[in-house]
Amino acid sequence: KEYIEVKLKETLKKDHFYFGEFYAKNRSVNQSDRLKSNNLAVALSESLINDFSNESPNHLFLNGLIKEENIIEADLTWQKISGCFVADKPYQYLLIGNFDSIDSTLTKGSINSNEYSYAYYFIDDVALNELIKNALAEDIGSGDHSTLSTINTNAEGKAILKIKQDGVLAGMDVAEKIFRFVQPDINFAAFKKDGDEMKFGETAFEVSAKVHTILTCERLVLNTMQRMCGIATLTKKYVDKLSGFKTKLLDTRKTTPNFRLLEKAAVIIGGGKNHRFGLYDMIMLKDNHIDYSGGIEKAISNAYDYVQENNLNLKIEVETRSLEDVKKVMHTGKVNIIMLDNFAPEKIVEALKIIDGKYQTEASGGINLENIESYVATGVDYISSGAVIHQAVSLDLSLKASINLTKGGALPV
Repeated sequence: KEYIEVKLKETLKKDHFYFGEFYAKNRSVNQSDRLKSNNLAVALSESLINDFSNESPNHLFLNGLIKEENIIEADLTWQKISGCFVADKPYQYLLIGNFDSIDSTLTKGSINSNEYSYAYYFIDDVALNELIKNALAEDIGSGDHSTLSTINTNAEGKAILKIKQDGVLAGMDVAEKIFRFVQPDINFAAFKKDGDEMKFGETAFEVSAKVHTILTCERLVLNTMQRMCGIATLTKKYVDKLSGFKTKLLDTRKTTPNFRLLEKAAVIIGGGKNHRFGLYDMIMLKDNHIDYSGGIEKAISNAYDYVQENNLNLKIEVETRSLEDVKKVMHTGKVNIIMLDNFAPEKIVEALKIIDGKYQTEASGGINLENIESYVATGVDYISSGAVIHQAVSLDLSLKASINLTKGGALPV
């Protein structure tokens, strides 16, 4: 289940009647047994959505419009889904996905054990296309002269992605979108999917396209997938340590500039959850905010008043550095989440007694693979770790060309 989110060219007018249509198909690695479902629908939003429901991690529950009630079978044809609706608000964003609960969704076929663990994520295609455009411009510059000087512009060929290191596969959908950004009519055959365990020697996909397309996209595809695979693999190691406990793993904003979109997608693929995406989608009162404000109570009150006065749908999280801070927050209220920063596990247990379930809790600071289980055992709601992104090591992949070109070839000597 992938959520696609795009910004509309024009804001929808309230109470106006609209017709919409989109096309979908079940992209199956193994068409005979891959899970198929219904309820694929359109949803609308007034603002960019980067937060998932706490009730069902990594799943969006929205009012689905133009819903397809029949199961979308796995075949090679695109199925048109269309309908009419009235916009009850001035919507700016459109999403496509399954917005119903699993219980109310009809399914057909077997469910892989990883089906609900790693493959729920969505990418804002507007931001992704901008990322691809800028990355290609950085790489191509005045031209891919190595390719231009040696390969006929009409030459067509195939290439396969070879896996050279064990781990968690991530970035398959992104790789296809990179190729299609340059050449929309490519043929992309996926042999595995995001979230799958990958082993040395396996082939992830085969792409058939103009050779110029393959060579131009090669490095961006590899850089992206290698980085995403590294993050997803490390995230899964952390998540595996949480097995059997209620605690969920969150990432942070400690990401690579201009690559956050895909790094956070990789965390989801690895089984983690995204914390706030940026400075705009949550208020988090850190130590510097508190110190500059003149104290934790004042910082909280200022933030709460700001949200109310500006009618913002933003959660407020506050960082605490001591049990005394926790007591002050409990007295002040007006927050949604209390972060316990650099608390030892035994101090977290004391803090949780003070909080007594009234607010969600997050442990952060100094938590790694070696000690995470002692933090999980405290019963804290969330553990946040920047390490799953900034300490992840890219995994080894390679894109290998098929020798036999389907058309054209090298330039004549």
